[in-house]
Amino acid sequence: MSRGAAVLVLEDGRTFHGLAYGRVGETVGEAVFSTGMSATRRP
Repeated sequence: MSRGAAVLVLEDGRTFHGLAYGRVGETVGEAVFSTGMSATRRP
């Protein structure tokens, strides 16, 4: 699978460049970030 360039543009005008995945196109939506962490106990 090849990945093309992608840009996330926020409402305040900030832009973040990265690599696209999934369907190619333009859309409007909501970005949600999860900052939770999980750990496994080791004996």
